[in-house]
Amino acid sequence: MLPALFSLAVAAFAIGTTEFAMIGLVPDVARDLAVTIPQALFYSHLQGSREKTLTKKTAAPKERPFV
Repeated sequence: MLPALFSLAVAAFAIGTTEFAMIGLVPDVARDLAVTIPQALFYSHLQGSREKTLTKKTAAPKERPFV
């Protein structure tokens, strides 16, 4: 198997696994936080959105093209 194809397969497996693993843990997280399952999903969505926003704000500014 080509190294690039193998790397792509491993990356796809890792991303898919992390998404499905979190969904499987939501009932336990909700129980530990004493919230409902929809609330736990909402809070996890907020956390992900906040991280994306912070990443965009703290990323290095793009250089303007020389015209």
